[in-house]
Amino acid sequence: MVPAASDKTPSTPAQTSVCTIESMEDVLRFLEQQVDTTTEFKLCVDREDLPDRGILQWQRKKAASPTSVLRVVFIGEAGVDTGALRKEFLCDMISGIESRFFDGPENKGKNPKYSLTNLDNENFRTVGEIIAVSLAQGGPSPAFFLCSGEVDFSCLSKEDVADVESSLLISKVEGAADTESLMMWADEIVSCGYTNQIKMDSKESMIRAIVLHSTTRLIPMLQQLRKGMGLYGLVSLMAANPEACHSLFVPGNILKPDADYMMNCQPHFSEKGTSRERTERKIVNFLQGFLQEIEISDGNTGGAGGEKPVSCCLACAAVDDRPIPCSHPS
Repeated sequence: MVPAASDKTPSTPAQTSVCTIESMEDVLRFLEQQVDTTTEFKLCVDREDLPDRGILQWQRKKAASPTSVLRVVFIGEAGVDTGALRKEFLCDMISGIESRFFDGPENKGKNPKYSLTNLDNENFRTVGEIIAVSLAQGGPSPAFFLCSGEVDFSCLSKEDVADVESSLLISKVEGAADTESLMMWADEIVSCGYTNQIKMDSKESMIRAIVLHSTTRLIPMLQQLRKGMGLYGLVSLMAANPEACHSLFVPGNILKPDADYMMNCQPHFSEKGTSRERTERKIVNFLQGFLQEIEISDGNTGGAGGEKPVSCCLACAAVDDRPIPCSHPS
């Protein structure tokens, strides 16, 4: 997703210059400096209907710009957003966006789902704006993209295919024992743009057509995502500093959680001496104890009865504004 020279950034505030961008932290710091702190972008959303309701309300805010400070209110809940509600909203939105708008295996990178309906409604553009706001205003990074940069057609392979239909069709072509078997899938193969004769020694050409069809049809979705991510100059920043931005968008190694996780947390407790503050400290202490038990037992919390599955959730640490993996028992 490298910007073209003619791309225009929607409603981007005056951007301050940064001498050098050498790391992911520099990228996040630069984006934070681009937020217009003089105005607010207020959203009132239903917690139970994210991300769809959140995207709809985002699009309906015509009088304000998402380059402003995001303020969130959850319907039916009391509270003033001093930053915590914003981060909670962004965490829920990024998680929902991944499952709702992207296809692919977990922790190996994903492609946008092919959806002309979402394209026509400019949902991918809104998704791009939410991603930019999340990076600039303390939310998690969308580290679930399959690749970064421009599409290199010569390097495309079966591993770049994320949608189930195309993957199944490739498997059918590979598993065909004769021409008659291939002809059973002729309509699907031809619909992928393959125009040569269907025969056994043309399997590689047919698979190549399926791969190209599956990936190139996503270009309009990626272009719309890029327009949304133009907020704060993010697209230009990605083009100029691909290495520094890489870990924000492409999944890396997920570290095994241990008790040292607590060193990366900066909890903001309620007023000292209140019952809320005591409860919050008990929660933090419980989490620390749980992580220590995992570390001691090497992840086996099932005792003699066997291992219990451990699922992964994302917690947002205030240290570097990136999601840090934390485990909890299913």
